[in-house]
Amino acid sequence: MKYLGYLFYDYNDVSRNIKFIELLIKYSKQNNIKLILKYDKNNFKDKSLLNELEEPDLIINRSRFNFISDYFYKKNDKILFINKPFITEIANDKYKLYEYILSIDKKNKTKVKENYNLKEKINIIKTYKFSEVKSELLPLIAKNRYSYGGEDVFILDDYNDINRFNDDYIFQEILDFGKDLRVYILNNKIVKGILRTNKNDFRANYSLGGDIKIYDFNKDELDYINNILRHFEIFYGSLDFIFRDKTLFLNEIEDPVGARMLYNLTDIDIAKELINDIIKALSKQKNIKTNKESRFKC
Repeated sequence: MKYLGYLFYDYNDVSRNIKFIELLIKYSKQNNIKLILKYDKNNFKDKSLLNELEEPDLIINRSRFNFISDYFYKKNDKILFINKPFITEIANDKYKLYEYILSIDKKNKTKVKENYNLKEKINIIKTYKFSEVKSELLPLIAKNRYSYGGEDVFILDDYNDINRFNDDYIFQEILDFGKDLRVYILNNKIVKGILRTNKNDFRANYSLGGDIKIYDFNKDELDYINNILRHFEIFYGSLDFIFRDKTLFLNEIEDPVGARMLYNLTDIDIAKELINDIIKALSKQKNIKTNKESRFKC
């Protein structure tokens, strides 16, 4: 094989993602990439296990553990990372993402103070740390800042319940219930938007029984999302939005985004498309520089 790559997964996620894993390995082999699945019962808490690995050309880190990508990045930042350590870090810590978006907005305002362009603004849900929550702010959505898949998410409407939580939780203003938008991203370009709704739960996650359909973007929405992407470098993942009326508010980045909705609703083989873009990047011997056009119809 021409290239060596490692595909990292959380030990507990391997079995439910085995079909996608098999597709990635299959398409990699077809493109001269020896992609080796790596997982560990203790999720590589013993970092010497990483040190034993031969230096690769490619890291696909779907484990959510930033330290794995960071370990290899410090050894050689020319390795192709799906995704880079910074994206994995902020995608898997909701408060760090919130702080990063606030810093972008602050820089934009400073840079163009006289004529700050509201189109450059990224709508972000007002978020509080545990220590900032006051009774007059309720009701709020309480989330574990490290959780995913709609797990560990609650409505806090009684301040007497605050002691159920701790510093691992963030608290957000409530927008539209049971409705969100997942925007799949490949090579920092929009692939497809999927609207998720749930009439029986304030969480719209597909894994929790939500309904799904393809979302038709208008031009302003496409411009808005592409503006957000200027501040990130997402090789494969998603931007997740919540609505306030018809306005999109960035909620989360999903780093190891699941592909089940794409396969169920479209004819896009996202595993194949991902490997195709990876081989192009590897053949250039540098991180791919994207153009402004997407080959996907949104």
